[in-house]
Amino acid sequence: MKVGQSNRKKACFLPTKADANVVAYRKWNWKRYLELLLLFFNIEFTKGKKVDSSVLKDHKAKFHLKMTVELLRCGSVGLEDALCKRVMIAPDEIIKRSLDPISAAVNRDGLAKTIYSRLFIGVKLFYKRG
Repeated sequence: MKVGQSNRKKACFLPTKADANVVAYRKWNWKRYLELLLLFFNIEFTKGKKVDSSVLKDHKAKFHLKMTVELLRCGSVGLEDALCKRVMIAPDEIIKRSLDPISAAVNRDGLAKTIYSRLFIGVKLFYKRG
């Protein structure tokens, strides 16, 4: 491949396009990702029974988690654990540590940032094909 300007643009775009194909942007639905982002910020946390632990705040937060699970097509226990706990993998064992409500909100925001990033890549690919 020559290094010309047009080939440089193609070379820079190929990894992004390949990554997008892996996450199935061929048939992506941008409305689904927007709904996910809106639902994510409605999931709120409060202090749990244990020290430095968090649980979902109320029935509204549980409802938003349920809707998020349906849109992500994952398990509700797994998503709740991903938001409320930190998993550390040691050579001999797997350690799960509960997070306080502020750290759980930071985890939620990080996941929302990842979803936003994928939404942006999908929009970019949609208009590139355009």
